[in-house]
Amino acid sequence: MLISPRWHRLARSLVASTPIRIVQAAGLGLAAGFALVRSGEARIISLPASSRSDRIALLSYTIAPFAGRGRAPSPDPTAAWVSLTLARLLRQRGWNVDVVSDANIAFVPARPYGVVIASRRSLSRLAPRLPTECIKVLYLDGADVLVQHAAECDRLLDLKDRRQVVLSPVRFERTTLALEQAACAIVQGNALTLNGYRHARIPLHRVATVATVERPSPQSKDFEACRRSFVAPGTRGLVHQGLDRTLEAFAALPDHHVTVYAPVHRERQFQEAYRRELRDTPNIHTACWRGLGHQRLGALARKALGLVFPSSAEGQAQEVVAGMAAGLIPIVTREAGVDVEGFGVVLPGPSPAEVSKAVRDLSALPAPRLCEMAAEAWHCARSRHSPDVVARRLDEILQEVLTDPPPAG
Repeated sequence: MLISPRWHRLARSLVASTPIRIVQAAGLGLAAGFALVRSGEARIISLPASSRSDRIALLSYTIAPFAGRGRAPSPDPTAAWVSLTLARLLRQRGWNVDVVSDANIAFVPARPYGVVIASRRSLSRLAPRLPTECIKVLYLDGADVLVQHAAECDRLLDLKDRRQVVLSPVRFERTTLALEQAACAIVQGNALTLNGYRHARIPLHRVATVATVERPSPQSKDFEACRRSFVAPGTRGLVHQGLDRTLEAFAALPDHHVTVYAPVHRERQFQEAYRRELRDTPNIHTACWRGLGHQRLGALARKALGLVFPSSAEGQAQEVVAGMAAGLIPIVTREAGVDVEGFGVVLPGPSPAEVSKAVRDLSALPAPRLCEMAAEAWHCARSRHSPDVVARRLDEILQEVLTDPPPAG
């Protein structure tokens, strides 16, 4: 019997390993498997089509909203909404849908799927195991991986030079062949986001980030009282998202206040590097983070003028869209992927000094103009990013892809 080189290498590595290392390796594998099961990420949830059908689709994205009652709300309401909406639209079009987590590396497709919609975290793993005729749709919810890597490394290098602090990258993600394996892609973002994928040789369908929570109009807000108060939202990769620059900017603006609404506790290196700003600076406050869909963000927005989000690379920042839906005037970089012309401030650069100037200039505007800008930001969130608008756009994309499938990538 012939033994493949792969098995030869495995046998040699086991023979060369000490028993304790073999046990440790096995333990790590079992621990990862148990963690996957405990989290609910190992489940396969099957949803029937709205009418009798034998067509089967696979959705590999987030499984959290299908996990059942009793679970905590999803920390990423945008991804949860996208999964629910894609599954609903497929079912309405006569597809039975299997939903799996894109973190479920143990999942092996065993059914004759006619279409798969998957994130870049899972499509490259699934594609070789899918039928040749299966329509493979890639869902891209962020900036191009290499663009993202370069941006984060540039920010970390600048932080090292600026504060003599070395932090580890948080948003690192391996590149995959997903773009080459897909027939088309759905890209969450604006024209700048699409530009990062200009190397793709497949059709790209653009969709906006959804504002999952509808909040009251900001027109009744007291803009004189809140003109010097801001919110700094964040989710993951706080240096990548520019929170370091925001903290330094407000440390130099003692007459302005900022409330950090981000999971700072999850990034201990960052928390330690900015201990003085986060704990000992009177005009910088930290709110307990409960996710962008939580009512806490709405409460903060009612007492603040705007949000500050000088990110280095996003698909289309849900932090900004959620803030706009709450009536906050956005101060952002172009790389946040949100078009704010007319009602927001696009930073000419992301330095702390430029952030400080933008905050100062915005807070100095007359109250009627601030009210007008906040109302326009709120209306934009409702007109471009509302669930109905984004769902209609996703339905249009599915109609085009399923009616006239493009050739495989």
